[in-house]
Amino acid sequence: MGTVSRVFTDISREVSGAHTATGRPGPRVLPTQILYPSMGSSALGVPPMPGAMPAGTRFPLVVFAPGFDLGPSSYMPLLASWASAGYVVAAVTFPLTGPHTPGGPDEYDIVNQPADVRFVISRVLDAARTGHGTLSQLVDPAHIAVAGHSDGAQTAILVGAGRCCRDPRVDAVLVMSGANLPAGAYFDSAIPTLVMQGTADPISPESVALRVYAIAKPPKYLLLLKGAGHLPPFSGTSASGTVVREMSIEFLNRYIGGGSGTIAVPAGQRDHASLAEATRAARMPSG
Repeated sequence: MGTVSRVFTDISREVSGAHTATGRPGPRVLPTQILYPSMGSSALGVPPMPGAMPAGTRFPLVVFAPGFDLGPSSYMPLLASWASAGYVVAAVTFPLTGPHTPGGPDEYDIVNQPADVRFVISRVLDAARTGHGTLSQLVDPAHIAVAGHSDGAQTAILVGAGRCCRDPRVDAVLVMSGANLPAGAYFDSAIPTLVMQGTADPISPESVALRVYAIAKPPKYLLLLKGAGHLPPFSGTSASGTVVREMSIEFLNRYIGGGSGTIAVPAGQRDHASLAEATRAARMPSG
């Protein structure tokens, strides 16, 4: 797979001088790492190649929102697996909740992140419409998903299913260790939703995931990972990461298309009965 970095700047909105390198108010700057299918190997463990030749067709888009004080690098095995499976993945670093935020991260800024995600979707689609550059003609604008972990999951739900902030371009939502939702209305209409949650998560308890699943409208899926914590299932540092990769790719293939790539799963890692507890409909229905 290939990778390219972009910095998208929203001059219509500001951050305070307490969180800029200059000490003066400035625009919302959104560094975004973009992974995409490319010519050559797509096996797991092969690092993304900067500027690699794109695979030569349009791919669905997945925009990813990291958790508090985290950036795309914390989730790279998962994000790379999506790109290897046939998706363009745009992973955002938020201005005030990402690592290395000047003045320290500010969790209250989550309220501004849905607009950040919508802005990144627009900028990626703009870049794909042009006739030059790595992203040119690479993205299928009719098939878009949003995904997020922890506070980023809250952001993804707001963009995909929040009455306040819904982006009608979004076709599916992936929720990982989702945080409590702010007051408001959600899931006014059906949008495919996959909720994934560790049962031993000390930060975002299982009850939060169960609430999101309860209010979502079908088609919806809940994957409970037995004994898994908050970050490891989604960072690739535990065996449950294999379950998450396969489940999320199956979901994406079903609801936003794609699936034109291939992904190599190491031998001996396909029996997940001891790792994953399926609740209600955790595997994709046939047909």
